[in-house]
Amino acid sequence: MTISEQALNNVKIRRIEAQEEFRRRTGEIEKIPEYTKALNEFAARHKKALGLFAQGRDSDFIEANEMAGREFERKKIKILTDNGYPADYLDIPCYCDKCRDTGYECPYCIGKERNRLYAEQIRENSALSANSTFDKINHEYYGEYRNQMEQIYNFCRKYADDFSLKSGCLLMSGKTGLGKTHFSLAIANEAAQKGYSVGYNSAIEMFMKIEDEHFRQNSSEYMKMLADVDLLVIDDLGTEIQNRFYVSSLYGIMEIRLNRKLPTIISTNLDIYEIEERYGSRLCSRLMNFANLKFVGKDIRQLKRQLMRKSGK
Repeated sequence: MTISEQALNNVKIRRIEAQEEFRRRTGEIEKIPEYTKALNEFAARHKKALGLFAQGRDSDFIEANEMAGREFERKKIKILTDNGYPADYLDIPCYCDKCRDTGYECPYCIGKERNRLYAEQIRENSALSANSTFDKINHEYYGEYRNQMEQIYNFCRKYADDFSLKSGCLLMSGKTGLGKTHFSLAIANEAAQKGYSVGYNSAIEMFMKIEDEHFRQNSSEYMKMLADVDLLVIDDLGTEIQNRFYVSSLYGIMEIRLNRKLPTIISTNLDIYEIEERYGSRLCSRLMNFANLKFVGKDIRQLKRQLMRKSGK
């Protein structure tokens, strides 16, 4: 089963479950005499209002019908709360804000579920785990650069705490081993815990999947996910082999996401001049919309290995 087929199936199941839950709750509440009485009164007032519509009195019909609806809503809430139910007990929480889980094959539902499944698949096959958190970042390793890196830490922590679809894009640049991957994954974890769909891949893996999908599978599902997912993280940009197809693919993804104002995080060992030389001025101009976080310090992995050797002596 493809991701799209699985998404469609999940949406259908979710819709059926929501409808069954609504019928169960409605049947439960209809056993309350006061509710049945209020419902019958509303039906009678609605029928009377239809008479106004039949007479061509459209504005009177709308006013009467809306008044009947407001009165019924007021009585319903009072009946529910008086009988120990939450006021919104008959408002079933829904996955899709567009069709409220009632539309058949709603494109928004399917797209949202497909992105979630893709993001889940990517996280399972990546370093995105519970270990990549802000609490596990040790500032001691930054030595003389600690103050500068603490500013980046505070910026990223606030970005993660306040994350929403309105959050901007980040470009994390600097030499290898300075924690760029850990910082980006910490943000991704926070976003995922808030319920946002997160796509994470190393640049090498991402471009290989795009290439495989384009030339061998004759599909565009993966590219669509990269363009649509709530937060996209591209790690180690610049480590992939250089070719025009990869550059074109990256530009296409960035163009769509920036036009939609979707948050994207890119980490790279390249500086902005090296990015322009490798990917061209068009892509470089798009990255000017990103907040550029310049990581500094010594290779943390090397420092850890040195400490381990010393402690072992």
